[in-house]
Amino acid sequence: MRASGHIGTRTDNTNTVREAHALISIAASHEAVRADFLRLASDGEISTSAMAHFVRGYESYSRMFPSIIDAGRAHWLEHPQMRALLDEVFVDERGGDGDSHADGLLRCADSFDVDLNPRTLDQVRASCVRYARTVLALCKSDGFMALGAIGPATECIVPAIYDQLLSWFRAESRLRYDASFFAEHIEVDGRHSECIMTAIELAVTDHPSGLAMLRDGMLITLNARRDLWNDISDALGVRHSDKARDRWAAARNSCRE
Repeated sequence: MRASGHIGTRTDNTNTVREAHALISIAASHEAVRADFLRLASDGEISTSAMAHFVRGYESYSRMFPSIIDAGRAHWLEHPQMRALLDEVFVDERGGDGDSHADGLLRCADSFDVDLNPRTLDQVRASCVRYARTVLALCKSDGFMALGAIGPATECIVPAIYDQLLSWFRAESRLRYDASFFAEHIEVDGRHSECIMTAIELAVTDHPSGLAMLRDGMLITLNARRDLWNDISDALGVRHSDKARDRWAAARNSCRE
């Protein structure tokens, strides 16, 4: 693992760890978590056809995700504590119990009884693969950027993302669709986020100067995820109306007051 800078004092390290944890709040308020597609899903306003296309296409990203985790952990194999934490995440995502990361999404996709438009599906898949390749390349490039990508920008926010998607499946008319992938990952990724944030604490304690790269990795991944949702919305033709967008903004502002 490549790390630069000097070992900071205990006070500097404490402040750096605090700053690292503050990244979670930044990620949670990013457009990657508040995209139109997710708001629509949460409100139940996405059509069954659109959701079926999304789930089938998203499987392309899901299939690549274990490789993303593996690329990130490869930088830290000589750090026993960090390796153990990241190994736990990798084994879960790879499917340590014989069920691969993508199998749950395939079950979900197969539960839809709608015809898929090949061109639309290809567009969704291409967007998902493009996003996955961006994050994979990032994780291969630097250990701290990898931690920012798979920690605050992924495992720490996925429960909030999947909860919005799961809301779509909770409608009585949609209970027949298999949403177990999203439900299970809300719980599992909560545990994964704790593992990765503990690994981040260890990393920035040893190398405080790595915090800047960690933040960069997070922001690059969040922006790429925001673009993914926008691309999916464009492919499926789903966007909030201006009126609906204003209602959501008003509700968000009222919560802040």
